[in-house]
Amino acid sequence: MQDELIKKLEKLKNINKEKNTSKERENNVLLKECIEALHDYGYVLDNEAELSVYNNFKNTLIFAPWGIDQMECIGL
Repeated sequence: MQDELIKKLEKLKNINKEKNTSKERENNVLLKECIEALHDYGYVLDNEAELSVYNNFKNTLIFAPWGIDQMECIGL
């Protein structure tokens, strides 16, 4: 019984998180302007694709206290 309640709570949390993300995107003026400027080439990724792109970006670049370590990124 306890496990079922925990699963339901997690499901509700995820639904709420998706709704909040969606509302943030709807209200993001800068994002709207960027998509508008890109015409037919601009679109917003879904949450799963967004996370995948972000993780790929984060794992590709090497962040140092002063910014992105360009020498490490190019393999020098």
